[in-house]
Amino acid sequence: MEDIVQSKANIFLSWFLLFLLITLIETPYLKIPYSANEGMFTHVAQEMRYGSKLYQDVWDHKPPLLFLPFVIIQDIFGTAELPIRLFAVFLHFLDTLILFSLVQRFDLGYKTAWFTICSYVCLLFPPYFQTWTPQAELLMQPFLLGSFLLAYSGGVAAWIGAGILWALAFFIKPTALFFIPLFLFLIGREKLKPALFFILGADSIALTVVAPFILDGRLPLFGQALWAANQSYVSEGWHYFLDHPFYELHVLSWHGTIALAYGIPLILSLFFVLKQAWGKNQKFNREYVFVTTWLLLAILSCFISGYFHPYYYFMVIPPLAIVFGSFLESSRKIKKGLAVSVSIISVFFLLLPWLRVCKEGVSGIKNSEYFQDRSNEAKEIGLYLCEKALPENRLMVWASEAQIYTYSGLKMAVVKSALGTNSLATPELWNGLKDIFIKIPPDYVVISRFDQLPIPPSWLSEEIENNYTKERRWDHYDLFVRLMPKYQH
Repeated sequence: MEDIVQSKANIFLSWFLLFLLITLIETPYLKIPYSANEGMFTHVAQEMRYGSKLYQDVWDHKPPLLFLPFVIIQDIFGTAELPIRLFAVFLHFLDTLILFSLVQRFDLGYKTAWFTICSYVCLLFPPYFQTWTPQAELLMQPFLLGSFLLAYSGGVAAWIGAGILWALAFFIKPTALFFIPLFLFLIGREKLKPALFFILGADSIALTVVAPFILDGRLPLFGQALWAANQSYVSEGWHYFLDHPFYELHVLSWHGTIALAYGIPLILSLFFVLKQAWGKNQKFNREYVFVTTWLLLAILSCFISGYFHPYYYFMVIPPLAIVFGSFLESSRKIKKGLAVSVSIISVFFLLLPWLRVCKEGVSGIKNSEYFQDRSNEAKEIGLYLCEKALPENRLMVWASEAQIYTYSGLKMAVVKSALGTNSLATPELWNGLKDIFIKIPPDYVVISRFDQLPIPPSWLSEEIENNYTKERRWDHYDLFVRLMPKYQH
């Protein structure tokens, strides 16, 4: 009895230390200003809390369930960065719990499960994939992992549950579609019932999510966001990539940078898992074929849009952790020194970028699409408006940094979305804005001078020149206030 209690205490301590390690990895990022995506997610959540209807009054091409956690966090904790970043820590810890169970379900062994979750945590060290923030890829991951775990368990309830969890993942990030082949692999050729139960579970979530949009007439807007906008997004991404050689060189250079950190685990894992997929004497190994396919699909999902955003690559970390954990356990059995050496060398290269962040602070976050100067200024502008403006004031931001709305606490005016290079592809998207602006002019306007944004239309420049005065100037932004605002201190 005493041994059992001691064993449980050791297990609890191990998990607690793992949680502390995840928290330690994320500590340098806990209070840095919001990234562009965080700004959009928190801004949309704030507008929804103010009564705006998604896709009708406030727009983004992401699925509706992505914004729900941000709404809940803001309702409880407000709009500061810390709760959002701690939520990311919680999601990573949840991923380790599910991965641990999944590896054991694969019957790869208890020690392999521990090697897997340790590998997962170590793979979080580099800042490149923005693992400190709940991007869509991180938000959907526990549901996707849970759906694999249930599908591997089998049984009616498990397959229904797998369908439910997969659908939740899909309505957070549609790239969950890429992993449907894994469920088909588990179902097999002649087993129809599991597929029907999976569809039943998925349809129950789909109906629940879509019903509100059907009932109030927003279904076309919902479809446009989920299908048409994302289709355009992919098309524009590849056109941009192929038409801009400098961007191609940037993407290649970035992949070279991440190869320095992730190259050893990835190369060793791919060789190992491809060998193990058929085992000795070419014997088919179901679990390793599943994980190999999962890893390859995850890599493929990173390339689909043509934009190669760093946070896409987080999808690779869970399957890579399983494969690398399996490799380390296999190496340990053959030659313990080999496993130790590979672990030390891998951790060293993964650790270097993180140590730079610890040393240099936010300026050390490189190669991750985190723009320090613009993020700092966006926060400064938002907090400046939060102190100066009244709650009734309305704000229009001609910039990509939607977090200006979040920090200011002001309701968005005139536009329905933060501006970005993709949403501004055609002038037709902005028909009618002039009339809205003139009818109910915003009290404050922020104009970005960032050269990747389209120049404000002539009518907006005229309105600002005639009816606004420049309140303050930053390196990347100008803040204008109405000459005779409706509300003022």
